[in-house]
Amino acid sequence: MFEAIDGHESRKDQALKAFDPTDVQGEVLVMEAIEPEFILGALFNTTAAKEASEAHFGRRKLIVHGGQKGLFANRTYYRKFGGG
Repeated sequence: MFEAIDGHESRKDQALKAFDPTDVQGEVLVMEAIEPEFILGALFNTTAAKEASEAHFGRRKLIVHGGQKGLFANRTYYRKFGGG
């Protein structure tokens, strides 16, 4: 997940942090259930997505990070130009 990928820019050229997966679509697979008490909240990229999911989260904190900033920002832009 963190190794160089042939045919892609180097990790250094992409300004990746040690915790950034090399592939922007990198995922972590969880082999067991995550119990609800460990889920503190969720972030959404649109208000519509948040509203469609509210019933499943009870009183947990739900946040919308819309547009191309915050959690849903384009990683390439953010790492190279956004100070991250």
